Amino acid sequence: MHLTKDKLNNVENNKLLFNRCILEYHDVEGGNIRPWHDVHPLILEIEKFQEALSRESSNETR
Repeated sequence: MHLTKDKLNNVENNKLLFNRCILEYHDVEGGNIRPWHDVHPLILEIEKFQEALSRESSNETR
């Protein structure tokens, strides 16, 4: 999600959104509101999250 800014609509992600681990933002473009999602900034600072993100990023570049 951090890489794509898209949230899959499933139970696990909805729980993360409800618990504020994932935040919803809104962009307004030409009068249209487009929601996007990202991991809470404090979670981004957690070492284990950074390690997992690094692994995920390297998998996507292969």
